[in-house]
Amino acid sequence: MNSSFPTFILGILLLVFLFIPAPVNAQQSQFDQANELMQDYLIEEAFDIYRSIESDGYQSGELYFNMALAAFYQDSLGLSKFYLLQAEKFDGTKTDAQQTLQFVNEQFDRRSAVLPKLPWVLFFDWLEKFAGQGLLSFFGLVILNLGVGAIIGSWFIAQGSVYLKWTGYTMTVFSLILIFCTFYLNYLDNRYATGVMIENQTVVYEHPRSGSALISNVYEGYTMSVDRHRSSEQDGWYYVRLENGMYGWIEDGYIRYF
Repeated sequence: MNSSFPTFILGILLLVFLFIPAPVNAQQSQFDQANELMQDYLIEEAFDIYRSIESDGYQSGELYFNMALAAFYQDSLGLSKFYLLQAEKFDGTKTDAQQTLQFVNEQFDRRSAVLPKLPWVLFFDWLEKFAGQGLLSFFGLVILNLGVGAIIGSWFIAQGSVYLKWTGYTMTVFSLILIFCTFYLNYLDNRYATGVMIENQTVVYEHPRSGSALISNVYEGYTMSVDRHRSSEQDGWYYVRLENGMYGWIEDGYIRYF
C-alpha cells in the first residue's frame, strides 16, 4: 500500500463500517465480537471471526463489506477488492461497496487494460442485473401459458380466431426466448466465476504447467473470468480470461473467485 496514504481516509472507512448493521442470525454474537475487535484495531482477530462466519455458509453484504475493510487494514488490497465485489451484489451495501471499490482500485500500482465487452455480453449482463433468472423464468412461464391458452381459444372462436391464434403464437415464441435466456444465464453462472488476483504478481501460461509459453503477467487487483469447467480438469490450475481478452492458465493460490 502507498506509504503516503492519508490516515483520515482510514477513519472515514471505519466510520462507514461502524454504521453498517450486523446480520440477524445464529452468528450474531460472533459478528458483534468481530465488530468490537475491529473498533479496538485488532484486525487480524476480527478477520478470523468473519471468515469463520463465512465458512458456516452465511452470506450478506454487511459481512462481505466488513471483511473487505479488515483485509484493507491488513494491506491486502486484492482481497479487499474481492470482498467488495461480493458486497456490491447486495442492495444494502451496494452504494458503499461501489464507492469504496473505486477508492481501492486507485491504490493499485498497476491496472489491467480492459477490452470492451461484446454487445451480446452486455445484453445478458443487463438481463442478470435488472431482471434476474427468477423473474425471467416467472414471466416466461406466465406468457407461455397465456400464449398456449390463446392458441387453444382460437379453436373455439370463429370470429377473430386468426388474430387470437397469431397472438398466441407470438406470445409463445416470446416466452420461449425468455426461458432460453433464463437457462443461458444459469449456464453462465454455473460455468464462469469472477476471479480477483490477491497476490502481488504471477504469470498466465498457455498450458497448465510452469514450463509452457508465457501469455501475460498479472498483478494484484486484476479481475478475470474463471472457467470452472476447464479448471476442474486440471488440479492446481485455473483457466482464466483476462480483461484484455487474453486466455490462459494461472496456478492455484494466486486468485480468489466467486
